[in-house]
Amino acid sequence: MKKFHKPSLTLTTKASSKPSNPVSPSSFHYLSYISTGKSNTPKLIEVPFREIAQLEPGEWLSDHLVDLGLSLWFERFQASSLNCMTLKVLSTYFFTNFSERGYAAIAHWTRKWTPLTYDFIVIPIHDTNHWYSSIIIGARQSVQALPKSGEITIISIDSLSYDRANTRKSVAEWLLIEFAKHYPGKPTPSIVSLELPVPRQPNLCDCALYMIHYVDRFIRHHQTLLPALTHNDSFALDDPATWRTDLAAHARADFGVQVQHYACIAKSRQ
Repeated sequence: MKKFHKPSLTLTTKASSKPSNPVSPSSFHYLSYISTGKSNTPKLIEVPFREIAQLEPGEWLSDHLVDLGLSLWFERFQASSLNCMTLKVLSTYFFTNFSERGYAAIAHWTRKWTPLTYDFIVIPIHDTNHWYSSIIIGARQSVQALPKSGEITIISIDSLSYDRANTRKSVAEWLLIEFAKHYPGKPTPSIVSLELPVPRQPNLCDCALYMIHYVDRFIRHHQTLLPALTHNDSFALDDPATWRTDLAAHARADFGVQVQHYACIAKSRQ
């Protein structure tokens, strides 16, 4: 049985000439299990203490906090019965670098792993003060289908219901580059591009929290949602028990408690 650990925190402090009156830490670190492009192993990620103020109602969350939220969710996934599936979560910097600077900017992300070995790949995306996600489904199965051509599904989940067809197209372009690199000369898998409708968030500031919540709900219920999406089964897609927006309404407060808990531990170690 795998053993998983809660994120461990360390401090970043400024040097003090008065040992009896130490300077307060300016940031804390947590052990992140999501992919940042620097390595494929857990690594310490820094979060400035000043960004904790963004946990207040009405504030947008920074990239640092979104990555922390995704990392905490991924640890819960690993500790759950769902971890029989292979799942990779990319950091918030992946798609930004790819869309702004092209494949060369993110080629190093997959030096030690390939997306073609995962059942699910979660990609958080930021666009003009709004967060949403794209998820690659079935990449591993498409490779198992070789030498026949397989099929990969790419969905987008947007809590403000914007059209993300171009995003899914970009994700497909990256995936097919990776396929050609690892399986040259093999039949290219077909790509199915779909938008997964979700309940709309009630404001304009909680998109990051709803993004993480809806990723969680999709992974939990993908065996129901994928067939429903393919067959346009609105009854199954709209089932309140699937999306649990009542839980999403408390996501900011719950996340705030987690972050404050870890931050307090970090401060106590100074």
